Amino acid sequence: MADLPWLPLVGSYDIPAARLAHDGIPVWPQSALIRRRDLAEKMADCLGDRPVVVLRGHGLVAVGTGDPAHAVAEAVTRALAVDSLARMTLAVAATAAPLRPIPDEDIEELPDLGPAFNVAAMWRHLAARAEHEGPSTPLRP
Repeated sequence: MADLPWLPLVGSYDIPAARLAHDGIPVWPQSALIRRRDLAEKMADCLGDRPVVVLRGHGLVAVGTGDPAHAVAEAVTRALAVDSLARMTLAVAATAAPLRPIPDEDIEELPDLGPAFNVAAMWRHLAARAEHEGPSTPLRP
């Protein structure tokens, strides 16, 4: 809503968020409730081959792949990565400091830790937190 760019502001602190921002997070400009096929098709076109799309003034859509359990875990962890990136972006913007993306060469140095780390470890962490703190605890990494 603030028209701030989606930039990779951090690297190894949140590798999935850095990669999502570096590769591009599309923004669907409509904030209408997607309840008709034509709107869903337009939103899907905006998503394209990306794993997330931000719905301006509405939320986001995140997708996952593989078996249903993994797909849900992957979609949730991607959504949380976008949330983390949004919070960091707003925090930096609130200081009036310029938003500076990390350099491409730093992105290239980030390891691909694979879904066993990026998805499974985060999913176990979230499940443990929900069990310990209760189901009303907000999902935040």
